[in-house]
Amino acid sequence: LTCQLGLPSQVVCTDNKGQNMSYYSNVLSQMIVKCGGQLFKINFDSKFNESRFNTSPIMIMALDSSRAALGKSKFILTSSYDAHFAKYYTQTLICDSNKEDKQAALRQGVVNAVTYFKGKTNMFPKIVLVYRNGGNEKQKIRVFEEEIPQFKEVLGTEGESSFDKELKAQLCFVCVNNRTDMIFLDKQGSSYSNPANGTVIDAEVTNPDFYEFYMQPQYVNQGIAHPIHFHVIYDNSGMPIDILENITYKQTYYYWNWNGPIKVPAVLKYAEKETEFYSKYLNMEPDSKIIGTPFYI
Repeated sequence: LTCQLGLPSQVVCTDNKGQNMSYYSNVLSQMIVKCGGQLFKINFDSKFNESRFNTSPIMIMALDSSRAALGKSKFILTSSYDAHFAKYYTQTLICDSNKEDKQAALRQGVVNAVTYFKGKTNMFPKIVLVYRNGGNEKQKIRVFEEEIPQFKEVLGTEGESSFDKELKAQLCFVCVNNRTDMIFLDKQGSSYSNPANGTVIDAEVTNPDFYEFYMQPQYVNQGIAHPIHFHVIYDNSGMPIDILENITYKQTYYYWNWNGPIKVPAVLKYAEKETEFYSKYLNMEPDSKIIGTPFYI
């Protein structure tokens, strides 16, 4: 159905037929978004609404990568194409594992994303915000040296775009680490608890030479909560840290497979789910009719 006919599909396992209504409500929500619907829209705060970032067309993108077949690599790119950052276009790019082919595949992925964005909005994005899985220093160096130049070349970030002379987009590139050792606790009298959801730490314990912050999107009521680390390794958009934090936190609510916030921005979670879905179930590209929907959740 997905590959050959382009039909979003959903099934209910007979073992789960006795589930409560929340289970069926979740299935219905998945059916709605797979058919191109939208469950809700999130409003941003006044500081974002009064800034230039509210009037500039922004595309939020996530990048995930993994090994494919022997000698092959795989890039998953998920990118928003609406003003509320709630609808996503997903692509899977398979290439040889050598450096040149990987860079060429990534450039093509960025071209595809901005082309789809323009097809839906009649304009190119002016700001591209990228979330990239990968937290250790070795990964960040490789991303900075091998991946960011591909974005800059296509987007025309520091010169003329290699794709289209009309395209001139600023770039904010964020590495996301969801396996941190850092722990923050909220002291209440003589006792301690996990921080409230939405807690952000961007001073005192962060490196003053870095553009970084920690965020606890969810409230954890069992065990110790570990925050997510966001490190901006390239930015020429001038986006203030509080606006980036606001966008990031609101993004954690847009994962249609869960009621409430998740640990990472939804656009990045969708890229992770497509990576898993492609590896398990797909052996070809999905039909073009559903690539603008989260058919893989």
